[in-house]
Amino acid sequence: MRIPLSAPAAAFIISLAGEAHAAHPSPSQYTFDPSLLGDAGAAADLSLFNEGVQLPGFYTVDILLNGERVDSQDVKFSVRREHGQASLYPCLSVEQLSSYGIRTEDFAELKNASGCADLNALPGLSYDFLFSAQLLKLSVPQIHLRPSRNGLAPRALWDDGIPAFVMNYTANSSRTDSQGGASKDSHFVNVLPGLNVGAWRLRNNSSWKKESGHNGRWQTSQTYAERGLYDLKSTLSIGDRSSADSVFDSIPFRGVMLASDEGMVPYTERAYAPVVRGIARTQARIEVRQNGYTLYDATVAPGPFALSDLDLADSSGGDLEVLVRETDGTLQAFRVPYQTPAVAVKEGYFNYRMLAGRYRPAPGVGGDMSHVIQASLMYGLPYDLTVYGGAQTANHYNAAALGLGISLGDWGATSLDLIGSRAQLRGHDPEEGAAWRLRYSKIVAATNTTFTVTGYRYATQGFAKLDETLNSYGHSGDPYSYWLTSDRSRIRSTTSALVSQTMGRAGNLGLNYSRTNYWHRAAEDTSYTLSYGIGLPAGVSATVSHSRGTSLAASSRNEHMTSLSLNVPLNSLTGSNMLATYQASLRSGNETHSAGLSGDALDQRLNWNVRQGLVRQQENPMVSSTYASSRWNGSYGQVGSSYSKGSSQRTMAADVSGAMVLHRNGLTLGQPFSGSVALVQAQGANGVPLYGMSGVKTDFRGYALQSSLIPYQENVVSLDPLGVPDNVEITQTDIRVVPTRGAVVPARFGTRSGSRALMTLMRTDGTTVPFGSLVTVAGSEANAGVVGSSGEAYLTGLPDTGELHVKWKDGKCTVPYTLAGVSSLTGVYNLKASCL
Repeated sequence: MRIPLSAPAAAFIISLAGEAHAAHPSPSQYTFDPSLLGDAGAAADLSLFNEGVQLPGFYTVDILLNGERVDSQDVKFSVRREHGQASLYPCLSVEQLSSYGIRTEDFAELKNASGCADLNALPGLSYDFLFSAQLLKLSVPQIHLRPSRNGLAPRALWDDGIPAFVMNYTANSSRTDSQGGASKDSHFVNVLPGLNVGAWRLRNNSSWKKESGHNGRWQTSQTYAERGLYDLKSTLSIGDRSSADSVFDSIPFRGVMLASDEGMVPYTERAYAPVVRGIARTQARIEVRQNGYTLYDATVAPGPFALSDLDLADSSGGDLEVLVRETDGTLQAFRVPYQTPAVAVKEGYFNYRMLAGRYRPAPGVGGDMSHVIQASLMYGLPYDLTVYGGAQTANHYNAAALGLGISLGDWGATSLDLIGSRAQLRGHDPEEGAAWRLRYSKIVAATNTTFTVTGYRYATQGFAKLDETLNSYGHSGDPYSYWLTSDRSRIRSTTSALVSQTMGRAGNLGLNYSRTNYWHRAAEDTSYTLSYGIGLPAGVSATVSHSRGTSLAASSRNEHMTSLSLNVPLNSLTGSNMLATYQASLRSGNETHSAGLSGDALDQRLNWNVRQGLVRQQENPMVSSTYASSRWNGSYGQVGSSYSKGSSQRTMAADVSGAMVLHRNGLTLGQPFSGSVALVQAQGANGVPLYGMSGVKTDFRGYALQSSLIPYQENVVSLDPLGVPDNVEITQTDIRVVPTRGAVVPARFGTRSGSRALMTLMRTDGTTVPFGSLVTVAGSEANAGVVGSSGEAYLTGLPDTGELHVKWKDGKCTVPYTLAGVSSLTGVYNLKASCL
């Protein structure tokens, strides 16, 4: 027997019983005396009140484990009697319980169980079925749970979405008028079409460009197919991709790649975190703090403990303080030094990337489209160690790398990797070379100071990278290819350093430094930037910086730039979002000033920006410039425009961008998105705003696109109930979805379209219909109501003319009605109708 939520029986219980009768009724049995209803009591149907148990069968429920949603599906419930009391018992398999994070393998009674698991086999497990909310709550002691997944949704909730054609697009056009010269037009279109079928994602990136005096030309930069391999926690890609490797520099290629997808792995299972070990004499409460913030708080059983699931995703570094509070009142306290290594993963975590294909040089550069094979891996070892390495091979090139990352406790963290290569650049003999890279980081928690230093040195001048080698075989007249083969381009070493100092209300101080020298050049390329920022009262912020850099020209001329930036919010003065800005800079004798205003209007759908600038170059007179732009964020896309005017030219531009999703129910337009997207469906509810999406409302059919979804995590899609039309009722305003990467997941909101009415139902003998009678609209069993003590029933989703079916314990009747000519107060019709 399958009982949908919208069945009349469910509506009756929800309206009258609430949550009074859950899966575990109280020991006392209550009954309702019909005589309290007066003359109507004799006909009242109150059997469901007195029974105290819902009908067995299938119910669509959300399943919560210790308060967190882990699943949503049809669950079979059967009646079970314990201690003389009847309750609904859920049928959950061992596989389901394991997928929710319960350590079912620890219980022998469950190892060979098939069908419905015996929930009594798990000590301390309890369940509660809230019928009115369609919630099944499971409570399990922490000791029987696997480590927290920290935001990652259970595998059972991952949704590959629906088959769909998707496309994002951008188009812009501009005209530049120069003083004393001809106008120049420029047009650009970029489209990113794709197709979703099951777990597969087919994607393309193409663009068209046309400028005055030149023909328009299409160019495709990427075409690939991709899908997740969830059991491997990996992604398979076929086509044009980039390696995005953590061992080697990223390279573009066309081929096949299989790589770990960290989005499928909980942060605490992959990111480096120290294991906090200790011994509890009693059942103790363990608390772990860092910089005054609590990171972990849980109870452990007596004996040794090892905490390996600390969430340090937002940690700024610093020692961990561990407090062990015993049940006898004693307190243990100790500290664990913690620094995040430059390269580190958690002990036992394995990250890999393998690819095979052809090198794909940039358009117009050329190069050797050689066969390329690359493999890299990273593995977390005990004792705060991480080992990583890999190999590359191609025409004219071979390389191998090996590295080690380690946490040094109070002394910080470091990593060292070595790479050797054998390369033959165009016009050169094969050369062998080696390079090493040292990275060091240290966070001083007491002073909020962060140090990061990276040194990269080519131990021999024969070392080369794969892309440098293959790009050297580009067009003979290409300047980039010539530069790669020139001795002057041979880097000898690079060093970079970052120092960041947080000073609380006194602001933040930062220093960036880099230096590069070459084998065949005496001069070095050196640059640094010193910056200071501070937040002032009323939300005002200021930043001042000074930078020095060496140009790449042979003269190696030093350039200095000093700049000031000031931001002043005007919200309190204008009553809307508005910001005043000022920037000034002085660079090698050139002086620039710019003042502007920016803000939004019309519920943040319109963004605008105006700016006036002054520029003085060397000894020339000061000249002015003007800039203005606006952007409209609508339900079907975005439209923007801009205007700029300088001393010798002016430019006008306009652009449009958006997205479309073609699915089985039609075409839905929206604002641009990347990655996963939710297809919102609220049938009949047009013009309803989506929370968090500026300017986006459901279209004339009730559809919309919700972007910015995080794959493999639970995302909430919400409609604004204040924007719902009077003739539509939304049964829920929040939908939770868990998309896989690139998926189009449906977010279907239950709606009832039609009028709302409060009807008093009379029988032919002049009495009201019995209290507790169930009322349904003919042809729509989902629209149900319950008759009150005075014969009234509140109904929604009513057509203007129709019939109602009324049922009670030993009788039924039909109510023909029409709403024509009936007055409506606040959107609700009030009328009497006869039940025949």
